[in-house]
Parts: sequence; structure tokens; C-alpha cells
Amino acid sequence: MYTAADIIKNWIRTRYTIEFLGTWEMIHNPNFKVVEFDHFRMQAGLPSFVMSVFIGNIRKMEAIS
Repeated sequence: MYTAADIIKNWIRTRYTIEFLGTWEMIHNPNFKVVEFDHFRMQAGLPSFVMSVFIGNIRKMEAIS
């Protein structure tokens, strides 16, 4: 049985969600580093993609947190 947290974790690591977050950052954050984000965007949705690695690098991309 899945918990709500499991469903959200699975949804937030999909490629579409990561691309949406990147697009939102590009529109609303002039300091967002697209090049750094591209590395994570390309990995999103792969079975080996770990969301905690993405979250750990939010500061590097200067994403709004």
C-alpha cells in the first residue's frame, strides 16, 4: 500500500515535473542557472535518478527555495 508521501515522491521525480519546475524557475528567477539544471533534467525519470541529489544541488542552480 502506498502512502501519500510515496505518491508525491514518485510524482516529483518524473521528467515532466522536473521540466515544469525548471521552466517556472527560468520565468520567475533571473539568477537561475540553466546549465546546471540541464544535468538534472536529463537524468529525471530514469530509474537511477535520486531526488535527494537534485534537492541537494538547488543552491548550486540558485533556484528559489
